[in-house]
Parts: sequence; C-alpha cells; structure tokens
Amino acid sequence: MEDLSKSNMKFGIDLLKTVASSKKNENLFMSPFSIQTVMAMLHVGSRNNSKKEIENVLRFESDEIHASFGKYLEMLHQKDSTYSLSAANKMFIHNKFEFLDSYLDTLKATYKSTAEKCDFGRNPEGEREKINAWVEGETNSKIKDLIPSGVLNGLTAMVLANAIYFKGDWENKFEVSDTKLKFGFYKALNSEILELPYVKKDLSMFFILPRKVDGVSALTEQLTDEHLVQLMRSVYPTKVDVMIPKFSLESDLDLKTILIDLGIKDTFDMNKADLSGINGNKDLYVSDAFHKAFVEVNEEGTEAAAATAAVIMTRSIQIPRVFRADHPFIFFIHDNRTNMVLFWGQFSKPKGEIKPTRQEL
Repeated sequence: MEDLSKSNMKFGIDLLKTVASSKKNENLFMSPFSIQTVMAMLHVGSRNNSKKEIENVLRFESDEIHASFGKYLEMLHQKDSTYSLSAANKMFIHNKFEFLDSYLDTLKATYKSTAEKCDFGRNPEGEREKINAWVEGETNSKIKDLIPSGVLNGLTAMVLANAIYFKGDWENKFEVSDTKLKFGFYKALNSEILELPYVKKDLSMFFILPRKVDGVSALTEQLTDEHLVQLMRSVYPTKVDVMIPKFSLESDLDLKTILIDLGIKDTFDMNKADLSGINGNKDLYVSDAFHKAFVEVNEEGTEAAAATAAVIMTRSIQIPRVFRADHPFIFFIHDNRTNMVLFWGQFSKPKGEIKPTRQEL
C-alpha cells in the first residue's frame, strides 16, 4: 500500500494548503482519505482528460492504486476492541438509469460499495434524507445533513458517498505520570513535534507546533510530504510537560470549489466531463461535492468523523521539555501501520487547556 500512502500524504498536504490559504486564523478539520476515496471511485469511471486531472490532483501514479484502496478498506473492516476505526462507501443510483455492470462491480469488489436504487425523479428530498441518514449512522451521529436541501432532482444519476469514523483513547492518560512519550524538534520547519499514541499504538495524533506564535501559516506553506516523513522520524522518548487544549471542531467545506482550485476542472463541467466509464455515455458530470468533518480532543482521547459526497448529474530525571500548545498549530491523525494520514486539522482559537502533567517520553 506504499503507493496509496504516498499519494494520500501528498494530496492531504495539497488539500491542507489550499483550504488553509482561504481560512487563515480559522479552525479547520477534514479527512483527505474520505475525499480521496470518493474521488477514487469517480476515477474508476472517468476517461481521457477528466481521468488525467483526477490522477494529477489525487497524486495517483497508476490504476493499481485501486487495489491498494481495496486492501486498506479491508483492513479497516477488521474490527479491534481497543478502538473504533471504520470507513464505509455507498452508491446511491437513479432507479431509472442504466449503469455499466463493470463499474458497479468494480466499486463493490474493490471499494466495498453497494448500490442502492433511489427515486430521484419523484422523491429527491426523501432520497436526500435517506443518504444523509446513512452518513449519520456510519459516523455515530457526528456528521449530519451532509447534502443540503435542493441539490438533488430528477437529473441526479448517482451520489457517491464515503463516511469515516474514529474513536480512540490515549495510550497514556493525562493524569498518569512517569510515562514515556515521543517529542522532537524539526529544524527544517522550526517546529516542535509531539506524538500521542492511542491505545495499542496502531494510530497516533501528531502535533506540529511552530516556535513562532504566529507561525502556523508559514508552517503550512512550507510543509511537504518529505517533511512529514522526516518529522515523524524526528521524535524520541523524553520527559515532556504536555499542555494541549481540549477542543471540538467542525468543518463544512465547499469541496467543489476546492477541487476545481486544485485542478479537477473538466469533471465539474457538463460540457467537458467524460465519465463514460460509469454508464457508457459522455452525458454525466459532477454537479456538486460536499465534505463535513468533526473532531473532539480531550483528556481521554479523540473522536473524529468525516463524510464526503459527490453528486453526479446527467448533463518526555531530566528537566522536562514543555509542549504548550497555547497558540495555533496543525495536527493530523496517522495510521502507524500503513503510513496513511486519515485526518488533518488546524487549531487557531484556543479556549482552554488540559491540566498539565509530566509525561516521560
């Protein structure tokens, strides 16, 4: 799955930079994995320049990337009693439209995405509520009303949806002392790095705290996938007094505009889109794309969720270090098993902090 983790890391950073550039000094949270998954399902049915643009933006190097998605999704389906991590995909298709069996079969086999027929012609609002209810169910009620009212109609051919949910407790509770954590300083970005693993250590949250109080924008602009790999390697066991704010963030992104800005243009243009791998014709295009995400971080652990939908229409005894996150920082949730970045966030408005305790890394 190295090809997938590389593309996921590169796309996630591109996405973070694009969104953060228009939301300076704002909190934000999103799941590049969720967005990438929906666009990958769309990629299966895209052709010609529409396909090339998706590949360029998602950083796909070959069609074999789909097999890697399948392997990772299969891994996510293997439940673990120590934490919750799941991802679900689904196709909601017009009950009167014809679709290629090859497309539906590929999404079912590779992306574990079943197809549900919908009466978009007679009951578009009812079907919208059904799709939103599915998303809400798959995200433990953290993502609601993903698709807004008035978006679906009789011309809606298909809605591709993904939902991802995570809930995990910290491996080292904040009230427990004499526990080793991992901390480091990454010179290239002039930032301190802290890794907080979740129970079992399959996943971790990494914090990237710039030395400059107002340095988060510059940090984001300078960040590269090579930096990300190196900074995760830069942490080492040491004593750290960890002070991190408790926070809860929600984001609702205009994903269509973001993807167009990143370079996926033809797919959203009814006159240029080529999604003929879906139904055999060049009459489909993506009219809208939505993404919502939620995260809550506290003394116990983290709960995070996100959902994406694409609407397809026809036409650290040493002196302890101190990691005081009392100014803006960015953070991400990382799957240590596969090097996948599942969520990215920017925290810009601290309202409080978790009670400081000494943690030995």
